[in-house]
Amino acid sequence: VASLNHPFGAFNDDPDPNQEQRTRDLATDLLANNVDNCQWLEVGYVLRGAVDLEHHLMLWDYLLTNDKPIIGLGNNDFHGQIWSWDKPAGAFGNWVYYDGDLTQDSLLAGLRAGRVFLGNPWQMAGSFDLRVGQTSMGGTAYVLPVRTFTLEIDLPEWINHPDWIVTLRGFAINSPDPQTADLVSRSYTFSTPPASKRFVMPRNYDLYLRAEVMLNDNESYWLRTPVAFSNPLWVRRRV
Repeated sequence: VASLNHPFGAFNDDPDPNQEQRTRDLATDLLANNVDNCQWLEVGYVLRGAVDLEHHLMLWDYLLTNDKPIIGLGNNDFHGQIWSWDKPAGAFGNWVYYDGDLTQDSLLAGLRAGRVFLGNPWQMAGSFDLRVGQTSMGGTAYVLPVRTFTLEIDLPEWINHPDWIVTLRGFAINSPDPQTADLVSRSYTFSTPPASKRFVMPRNYDLYLRAEVMLNDNESYWLRTPVAFSNPLWVRRRV
């Protein structure tokens, strides 16, 4: 397995006014080169390479909407230094679901399967998962076109954190409709648990769904304190 680390570079400058175009250009290059045969992508940075968290996530979504099943990871790039959230890059960590004993092999298996979420260890506690029927985050659920399905957000600690806001994002994969193909997501915001959302399976394209947790500490979404981000759950048409 291989990870694409700090994809925009490792320097810590103020946000680049051209970061959206840089994101599109990098996504185009990565797609042309099969994401350099990487399976993981570092997306959990507050600011890295003069690109903010919003655009790291946007890069990830560009790859996912083009049906590249890349696992998103958090990082801090401290290389053994003391973790501190006030560093420009932030200090994201990863929580991995694993089967059996805690070993390198069991952790790698959980990572390969997308059974991992990333977040801010100063804010996040407990578990975070997505489910459609018996399928959990990282997996693929199959639904007949035009049939209804329900996505559930499993976030037990939310009940103890009334200042958490959860946003669910749904994206089309390889959509033939240009209105949905270019990162046009459907977003749903929840302020109280438990959270679930019913969807109608599209007739002409597949989906993936992921969720974000933020502190409700700023009116501007991307100035809020990040809490946690799920990996995607894929929903494909059953034929």
